Amino acid sequence: MADGEGELRIGRLRVPARWWQFIKFGFVGLGNTLVSYAVEMLCLYGLLAGVMREGSLSLGSWDWPWPDVKWALCSALGFLAGVVNSYLLNSRFVFKEKQCSPWRTFLKLAASSVLASLVISYLIKLWLAGTFGFPAWLASACALLVSVPLNFLASKYWAFREHRRKI
Repeated sequence: MADGEGELRIGRLRVPARWWQFIKFGFVGLGNTLVSYAVEMLCLYGLLAGVMREGSLSLGSWDWPWPDVKWALCSALGFLAGVVNSYLLNSRFVFKEKQCSPWRTFLKLAASSVLASLVISYLIKLWLAGTFGFPAWLASACALLVSVPLNFLASKYWAFREHRRKI
């Protein structure tokens, strides 16, 4: 397994610690995706299944004409669940440093997730699809090549960075 030099050894394969940390971050990200998707689907088809009537969101006697409101709400709850999962797993298994403020770390992680996973990724998808005619699946895959490393760097060097007080 891991030796004193900070690398993972599996037979002849040696994975430096910095790459191993990125690989663990990727596995946590896959778990976050599953948690996010499960919560979104549970909300969409379980908790709010009876709230929709003929393409509108019904709250009491008032119907919102936007069918996507329910989906957006469920998507946001799924994203929040993924960020909570991300914080819990990343703080314990990927970035093991102790943070002076868990709430500050969580909020920074949430901000970096929103910026890298939603905003930057979305802009890259629009740019690739609109400018170069990439199909949606390819634009999304290419956006991951940028957003995942950016999210990792923001998490490592900003959200989970140990804050030292100056004396």
